[in-house]
Amino acid sequence: MKMSGAQIILEMLRLHEVKHVFGLPGETTLGFYREWLKCSDIEHILTHDERAAAYMAEAYSKVSGRGGISEAPSPGGSHPVPGVLESFTGAVPTICFTSDVPYNNDKRNMLSGFDQNRLYSAITKESILITKAKDIPFLIRRAFRVALSGRPGAVHIRVPMDVYTEEAEVDDLYADPCMAKWPAYRPVADFSQIDMAVKLLAAAKRPVIVCGQGALISDAGDEVRALGRRSISPSAAR
Repeated sequence: MKMSGAQIILEMLRLHEVKHVFGLPGETTLGFYREWLKCSDIEHILTHDERAAAYMAEAYSKVSGRGGISEAPSPGGSHPVPGVLESFTGAVPTICFTSDVPYNNDKRNMLSGFDQNRLYSAITKESILITKAKDIPFLIRRAFRVALSGRPGAVHIRVPMDVYTEEAEVDDLYADPCMAKWPAYRPVADFSQIDMAVKLLAAAKRPVIVCGQGALISDAGDEVRALGRRSISPSAAR
C-alpha cells in the first residue's frame, strides 16, 4: 500500500488506540495537518504553546493510563523540553513529535532547524530520527514499546518536514496490542523481598505507607487502601 509519511504516522497512532494529541501547527507541520484534517479518529487539542502541549500529554497519560502524545513544529522544537523532562524523571510514558526542516538543511540556515536529537537524547529514554517514510511503522512501534515498558518515560521522535509528504510502499502497518496501555510487560518483584516486606508490615505497630508513582502505574489504589486498613491496629485507629 502506498501512503504518505503523514498518513502512515496517523494510521500508526490510530492502531495504538491514540485518541488525543496535544500541540499546535507550524510551517514545518503543514504537510502533517493537511492529512490530519481527513482523520476524524484522532482529536487534536490546540495548545497555547509547545511547552503546554508536553505538560498536557504528561497529565493525560497519568489520568488515562495511555501514552500521552504531543507535537511541535520546528520553530518551537526546543519548547517542549520542560514537559518532556517532567515525564522522563517522573516515569510517565509520553511521546513527543517534533517536526524539522529537511535533514541537513539546518546547515543552510533554513527556518530554525537544529540538532533536536542531541538535545532530547539527554532527557528521554530514546530520541528517534525518521529519515524515510517507509521506516515509520517500525519506529513508531519502537517508540511505544520504549515509552511504555520497563521503567516508563518520555520518547522523542524527530520528523523532517519532507518525510510527511514522501510516499512509500508499506506492508507492516500494525501495532503490538500490549502497547496501548501502560505499564506494558509488567516486571515481577523479587518474591523474597515481598516476603520480607510482609513480615515487616505484620510486625509494625504504627506503620506508615508512602505511595508514589508505582502505585499509580499499577492501578493499585484499592489494594493500598485495603492494606492500610489491615495494618492499622485498634489502638492506632483511635
